[in-house]
Amino acid sequence: MTVTCYLAQSLPDLHEDDWDAYDGHGASSDMPIWMFYTILAVSILVPLMLWRTAAKKNEKGDGEGCVGFAFGMFIFLMVTANFAYGIGIKGILILLGIVITVRLIVKALKKIKNRRAVRPVKKLSDPPQIPQKNENLEFNYSDATIPAASQPCNIFITPAVTSVGEASTSLELFAPKFRDLLWDDCSGIFLCGIEAGDYVMGSPPNERGHRENENIAKVVISEGFWMARTPCTQSQWEAVMGTNPSRFTNPEHPVEQITWEEASEFCVVLTRIQHETGQLPLKAKWSLPSEAQWEYACRAGHRSSLNNGTAIKSERNDCRNLDKVAWFRNNSGGTTHPVGEKVPNAWGLYDMHGNVWEWCRDWYIDRNPGGQDPCNLAIGQYHAIRGGGWGDLPWACRSAARHQNPLPKDSDFGFRPIISW
Repeated sequence: MTVTCYLAQSLPDLHEDDWDAYDGHGASSDMPIWMFYTILAVSILVPLMLWRTAAKKNEKGDGEGCVGFAFGMFIFLMVTANFAYGIGIKGILILLGIVITVRLIVKALKKIKNRRAVRPVKKLSDPPQIPQKNENLEFNYSDATIPAASQPCNIFITPAVTSVGEASTSLELFAPKFRDLLWDDCSGIFLCGIEAGDYVMGSPPNERGHRENENIAKVVISEGFWMARTPCTQSQWEAVMGTNPSRFTNPEHPVEQITWEEASEFCVVLTRIQHETGQLPLKAKWSLPSEAQWEYACRAGHRSSLNNGTAIKSERNDCRNLDKVAWFRNNSGGTTHPVGEKVPNAWGLYDMHGNVWEWCRDWYIDRNPGGQDPCNLAIGQYHAIRGGGWGDLPWACRSAARHQNPLPKDSDFGFRPIISW
């Protein structure tokens, strides 16, 4: 506003020296005739041009509407021109300064209000609002600190290892490395073998619940990996980390209230423990899956929106197809449930839909990148999260549904670790 006031003082008024423009009683005379003709021409030509453009596009033109628009424009321009001519350049600059100052004050007040306001808790079905701290955690597995309360956490391989490609032998070469590392203790982590292969990531536009960030992309998974048969349970978390941050406490329920950093730390600590005890080959490590690995494992060869070969029948309401494989908003009763109670997919993985969201290793980007083993490790604003939770709608629990997390942690945020070689 200071700048506009300075300009107003330094510039002459629009009709400061035009004494003929006054009638001796302090009132200005009518605007110049050239200004009137200019306004009249604009009011006629602009509606005619718009009408002609519509006619070229084979759109229906409304003659009465065109005349009404021309008349309205003429009245508006006449009133505006008379006002501007009456207050002069000084008045216009001062008025502009007042408007800018008011807008800046309003913007500053909104910032103060937003800082003081208590942010509401949002589910992932809602648009994300709360940013996450930008930290790229590349852990050093050899320097991981093992919690004092840690206990042995054993590895189990499911009896049936499903092959994706007939000619693939990656898991046949991988499996013997764990041949001597099996126990009968039921508190361990059961693994499913996921062989290398390729698939189509994302969803077609006509899929019920499809979102713009689910573009179709061809993905190649070049190396096999082992994935936990269920989300990490509270008993497994306690065995490794010695604590239980969950809201719905039950050893058989998935651990929740877990941040991405905490899930990554679990993988680092478990890797260190099992390297030292000889339970895990030194070249292997636990980690979070990439988005591409997660969706590949979830689909288990299916292109449908659910991994049992069916599709959701409603985006927001009850869905019988989803009810068979997931705990979600319409059947969860507002809580998590013991893992492994719903039907698994063809590769033996449980709860890939619903119960808790599962953290992925990637930083979230707006599009599926495609290609060979895609995983976005460049620092971003959010980490990717997949699968849907007990409080979410059917559309958010589909195989292709992908989200950037709005909250650091929540009572339906969990994870499912993998072992890669």
